[in-house]
Amino acid sequence: MPLMWGWVLVQAREVQSYPVPTDSPRVRLPGGDPLRVLVFGSGPAVGRGVTSHTLSLPGALARTLSARSGRAIEVDLVSEGWMTAAIASRRLSAMDLSGYDAIVVFVGVDDALTLVSLRRWARSLSAMLSALFSTASPSARAYVVGIQPIRSIPVFDSRLGALADRHAVELNALTEEECARWPRADFVRFREADPAPTLRFRDAPAYLRIAQLLASAMRPQLAGEFAENVVENTDPRGS
Repeated sequence: MPLMWGWVLVQAREVQSYPVPTDSPRVRLPGGDPLRVLVFGSGPAVGRGVTSHTLSLPGALARTLSARSGRAIEVDLVSEGWMTAAIASRRLSAMDLSGYDAIVVFVGVDDALTLVSLRRWARSLSAMLSALFSTASPSARAYVVGIQPIRSIPVFDSRLGALADRHAVELNALTEEECARWPRADFVRFREADPAPTLRFRDAPAYLRIAQLLASAMRPQLAGEFAENVVENTDPRGS
C-alpha cells in the first residue's frame, strides 16, 4: 500500500535519530555450564534509546538469566534497523547457529507497518524457522517474540498506526500457529508486556522488563526440562 510505505518512510527518519548502542554486541557473565543465547532481529533487538548493549537486551537478558540460573551466560546480538521476516530468513540461511542453546527472534514490526499479506507472512515465517533450525544444534530452542503493539512506538501512534496494529494482531496469530508446528519453537506473547513508553524511546528499565519476559519463557529450558527430549531438526513442511 503506497500510503503506508510513504508514512513509514517519513516516520522512520525520526526513528533513525534515536540513540543506539555503539559498543560490542556481546555480553559475557562468568559461571559454570554456560548458556549461549543469540538475540536476532529488529525492533527491540536494536536497542534504540540507550547507548550501550549492557543496558539494552543483551546485557539485561544476560544479567536476568544469570541471576535466575546461576550459570555462565553468553549473549550475542545480530540486529538490523529494518528486517522483515523475508529478510530474516535470508540472514539466518547464511549463519551457523550450532553454537547456541537458544535463539531469540524479534521480527514482524516492519511487516505489520507495511501490511504484508498474511500468505506472504506465513510463507516467510516458515522459511525463517526452517533456515534457523537447519544449522541449530539438536537441543537448541527458538523463542519467536510476538509483535509489540505498534502504537506503543510513539512515532507510529496514529490512525495509520492503529491500522498496522490490527494487522500485527493477525500476524501474531499466524506466528503462534507456525511455532506450534515446530517441536523446538516457542511463541512469546509480547503485546501485554510492552506498555507505551513515557519517553520517545525505551530506557534501561524497559529493556529489563523485556529480558524478564524472555527469561520466564526460557524457564523450562533453564530447568533442564527439555534435556532428555532432544528433537531432530525436522521441517514440518516435509521438505
